[in-house]
Amino acid sequence: MPRMNGLKIWRPTQIDAIEAVEKFNLRSRPESLYLLSSGEFEGFVVSGRPAWREAVRDLEAPTLFDFGQQWPPGPEIKWGNVD
Repeated sequence: MPRMNGLKIWRPTQIDAIEAVEKFNLRSRPESLYLLSSGEFEGFVVSGRPAWREAVRDLEAPTLFDFGQQWPPGPEIKWGNVD
């Protein structure tokens, strides 16, 4: 299972987004681009608005992205969206 400790996700400047769309021949609008970094890794995703969930959980515990479950599942859960 890959891990990305200290993962950071953010929106690029408009100029950086346009350059990335052109450089990688992406078939999307620059506003769909998000930059990623974790340790030595740097990259990007083309996505709708990313959401995040954070909690101490057992590996076998159900995902926090199961939208059929009661939300929030407990007070120990932190969540949000990338702006």
